[in-house]
Amino acid sequence: MGRPFLETIFSNRVKFYGRSRLHCDVAAVDFCRHGYNRKSGNTMRKTWRILFYSLNQD
Repeated sequence: MGRPFLETIFSNRVKFYGRSRLHCDVAAVDFCRHGYNRKSGNTMRKTWRILFYSLNQD
């Protein structure tokens, strides 16, 4: 589910930031939120892509 999953994240990313509805750890969600708040969206986009691709491969 790697690519369709990522497309869903980026098409709904604003909704995700508010609700955190994806299947990942609470710690991972917390990391993503704080990282996004501290850094620009463009910088974090790579981190989001790597993080969620990795989590979704399990």
